[in-house]
Amino acid sequence: MRMERSKNMELDKRQVMSSLAAALVLACLGSARADEAARAFPEKKCKYVLPSKEWSWAQNPDPNAILMAVGPRGLIVTCAAMTLPAMAPLDSNFTAGFDKNYFKPGQQEKRNSSFITFQGIPCYEARGTMNTGQTTATRVFLAHGFGYVLVAIGEGQQPVEQDPDCEKIFAGFSFTTPPPANPPPVNPPPAPTERDNISYKMGQIVGYCLIAIIGIVLLRRLFGKS
Repeated sequence: MRMERSKNMELDKRQVMSSLAAALVLACLGSARADEAARAFPEKKCKYVLPSKEWSWAQNPDPNAILMAVGPRGLIVTCAAMTLPAMAPLDSNFTAGFDKNYFKPGQQEKRNSSFITFQGIPCYEARGTMNTGQTTATRVFLAHGFGYVLVAIGEGQQPVEQDPDCEKIFAGFSFTTPPPANPPPVNPPPAPTERDNISYKMGQIVGYCLIAIIGIVLLRRLFGKS
């Protein structure tokens, strides 16, 4: 009798934990109404439009993230926008500081990177593989006194940048106030220490976002949320 009661109590505990975890998954994933396909962030001078009706908004994984959304096939997008104490050139010196705190052993390994043009301005795109097996394509760009980091995350054997919806994910971002196509050079440029602190901090903040996303991904896999 006692053994049976003990088993029932243990079963009840498991059911409660499962219910709580499932509720956490749903809270993290959230849902979007039809009139919320687009969200504007006036203070950050940008907006984001969901790539398709298959996407929905989710709760931000970090206070510095302005958005997070989930889509089909395990696709996720998140974006952070950080106020910069000083503008700095987006060059190899800047990106080296970003990489140092963004790609960490046991969290994410860098695959490759390149400099591109995005929304008409210089952009750094870095691609990595997370310890969950997911791949990332991260775009870093500077404008309006902010450092923007837009991340596309995908599951599957092919890297996320090869997913047919990857460019749609990035195209969902746009500026509400377009930055100048040819901004004047930063003069005077920030001291190397200040520049490194800025880029290092950007990498750190987005790294925190990825840690939260890893937790969400594991919960999705555990409870079969597609």
